Amino acid sequence: MAFEYLMAWHMLNKHLGKLVQNFERLKDFDYRELPTHYEEAALIYIYGTGKSLNLSGFQANPQKRRQIEDFSRLINSYGRDKKAAYNELSKKFRNTYFFYYMYAPPSSNK
Repeated sequence: MAFEYLMAWHMLNKHLGKLVQNFERLKDFDYRELPTHYEEAALIYIYGTGKSLNLSGFQANPQKRRQIEDFSRLINSYGRDKKAAYNELSKKFRNTYFFYYMYAPPSSNK
């Protein structure tokens, strides 16, 4: 359980580099697939840094790639204005880490 708390802390505080560094440990805890929100965070990391990422043997979900591309296209259609895009993004993406990452206030625990 401590591992899940660590991963959740990294996600809540938007420490994606530290989160993805721990992906290699997922198999130690018998994960059979990459949890959805971990994969969403990994895609934000990849798109944000331009770095490739080894998912430690887990298969990427093509639907998640399409989803982040749709998210990006939608925010760009509003000139990257987060306030203007909020209503439309919240309808389609409110249950995603993409939405959390975009709209959650920055943490003071950096």
